[in-house]
Amino acid sequence: MADDVAIDPETKRVDLVDIFNKIEVSPGTTDFTGGFYLFFSATAIRGQQWCELTLTFSETLEEIYRRPVRLDWEDPIGILDMTVRVNSLPVPYPGMYIWDLAYEGDSLGYSRFFVSHDGD
Repeated sequence: MADDVAIDPETKRVDLVDIFNKIEVSPGTTDFTGGFYLFFSATAIRGQQWCELTLTFSETLEEIYRRPVRLDWEDPIGILDMTVRVNSLPVPYPGMYIWDLAYEGDSLGYSRFFVSHDGD
């Protein structure tokens, strides 16, 4: 997760600004509206592939968020660096959450982040 992303139009190099894995919200807040980018890399992508990005609360395995993500890459041996903008995110509980990117039900990779109340 990052606050901002800069992509060089010539080299396609991705520069992430202010990487983080913890969100602090006020007690009682159920949505994070600060906006951020998710960054991930994928290999062995051929053409366009639709994947599912999900967010699960780790304590109960409750799915909190889901959205389709299109991977589009023509170099099957190259690495696709991709960003996804998230403007608002439900965070109903403090604790650990898990991002998962899946293709046809198979996980391609996951990442964890934490939500805490201000001062925790």
